[in-house]
Amino acid sequence: MSLTNDEVYNLATDALRRMLQKNGPDYKFPSDVIWQNIPAGVVVSSTSRPHQPKRLMKDGYLELTGGMTQAQSVVQINRLKAVVTLSKGKSSALRFVHKPSGKSLFLIYNRLFSRLPTIAQKPDNVIQFASTDKFYIFDAKYRIQFDETYSELYGGPGPTTEDVNTMHRYRDAIAIPHPMAPNEYKQGIVEGAVVLFPLPNEDAFCQHKFYKSISQVEIGGLPFLPGTTKLVAEKIKALLSAEFSLDAA
Repeated sequence: MSLTNDEVYNLATDALRRMLQKNGPDYKFPSDVIWQNIPAGVVVSSTSRPHQPKRLMKDGYLELTGGMTQAQSVVQINRLKAVVTLSKGKSSALRFVHKPSGKSLFLIYNRLFSRLPTIAQKPDNVIQFASTDKFYIFDAKYRIQFDETYSELYGGPGPTTEDVNTMHRYRDAIAIPHPMAPNEYKQGIVEGAVVLFPLPNEDAFCQHKFYKSISQVEIGGLPFLPGTTKLVAEKIKALLSAEFSLDAA
């Protein structure tokens, strides 16, 4: 009995996940290689294969790069589920395209900025929300400061002062080579940097100095835990709206 279109599609997505785990996010391949990674003994007819890559690209599983295909390396979208596939210590990236304008947006995990004139910068556990030449850094830290002196000075528990100072350093230190001048660097590409830290009470943190500083200088902190994502979501929505002229609603 021949396989249905959905059964063939599910075989392809399972094969891509295995290929991503085995070869990593930088592996590029002809789309026919997908069928070499389905279970032995399963036969997919040649007439069922040609339209699958287009469907996989539409659903976010596959990306066309330079005539070859590449499994998306940050978020795999499976119907109503999103499966995160990150490799510890390795950089991963996912590209989005805003169809009305054609502009690209990149979600980048664990990027190494190595081509700097001073010291390479590789923020730990960072997701960079980036257009082609601008970055906004969200750096997940697992630390919180809540001693009496700190709370009195800044308005309650929050990100450590050391981590906030690190955000300042990233914005000042990270640059990219100038496209027209090999010995020069474009500075000021990091528009802002925010510490993500474990605090469940988002409403109380809105009075904190390091929350208010985000609107003032684009450096500060935001609570981020499972179920505590409102402020981060609001910030991402504001960035998208500014970049792509989206309706804030």
